[in-house]
Amino acid sequence: MATDIELSTGQHTVKWSKTGYDDLIATINVTDTGVSCVSVQNGACYSSTPPGVLIPSSFTVVGYLKASGAVTDFDSWVASKGGKDSIEYADVLEIGDAYLGFVDIGFTPNYTNVLTAGDYYLGLG
Repeated sequence: MATDIELSTGQHTVKWSKTGYDDLIATINVTDTGVSCVSVQNGACYSSTPPGVLIPSSFTVVGYLKASGAVTDFDSWVASKGGKDSIEYADVLEIGDAYLGFVDIGFTPNYTNVLTAGDYYLGLG
């Protein structure tokens, strides 16, 4: 969904909001020749990875919102599975596939994450 807004030259704070997603707040700078990204709260300028802001053309700003409760690290992945006592064999396979780069689970696990998930499955964690 696109929304057109007109801004004067200078620095502005822009906020994107959508149900089910974390708010995206960015600071942009508007000049006569285009828009530049100054900062993104908890995210990155010139990135399509949520939360992020891209500027694909001189006066177009695109915001990428992160889903609320999204998996961003090993601890949130474990929590999304119901906690360490709820890890199943399929979960160990999933994190192994993510480690190898076959699937995206919201973060890039390291070898220790894979082994720890295996320990949780075996009841050792």
